[in-house]
Amino acid sequence: MPPAAMLPESPELQTVLALLVVAAAAAWLLWRVFSKSGGGGCASGECASLSPDVKALQRRLKRRGS
Repeated sequence: MPPAAMLPESPELQTVLALLVVAAAAAWLLWRVFSKSGGGGCASGECASLSPDVKALQRRLKRRGS
């Protein structure tokens, strides 16, 4: 028996399964967004791709804003 023939054909059950998949995907995306520690990355000045000149400018602007 092919695997597709084993799937339920009830529209209500398929709707519930589809909603569960969408809810799981949304929960996973929200978890990824809110589980970030907030540290690291280019926003905090720790980005390795920034040149020393850009880092110096960021420090100067940060001091001016404080």
